[in-house]
Amino acid sequence: MCIETLLDKARKHFERADFHSYFKGDEDRVAKAQVALDTAEDAMLALLNYWSVGIGSDYGEKYLRLYGFLQSTFLQQDAISELYRLFVGKVVEPPEPREVCLEATAGTTEPYSWASD
Repeated sequence: MCIETLLDKARKHFERADFHSYFKGDEDRVAKAQVALDTAEDAMLALLNYWSVGIGSDYGEKYLRLYGFLQSTFLQQDAISELYRLFVGKVVEPPEPREVCLEATAGTTEPYSWASD
């Protein structure tokens, strides 16, 4: 299931749910939940626009759209993490970093060595 579908389902659920009751009148948590959901949805719209229109034609537009895409990804990640923290009650911990194997090392278990370039 894609993020867009999950955000749509979350919005529909929360339109029927009462944040104030869920968070027992804690206005700070209510506001954080509303802002995080709005931010995640707004970022999704920016990402969808980037995917449908592309990166642009001239260098200035390409930089602007690329940076907008990257910032939207960052904002959406933070918003979803905050929603998780508010509703699940714990912080999402990133997985342990893994070594990246590039095409040059396909079929081997050795990570790509930048020193050899």
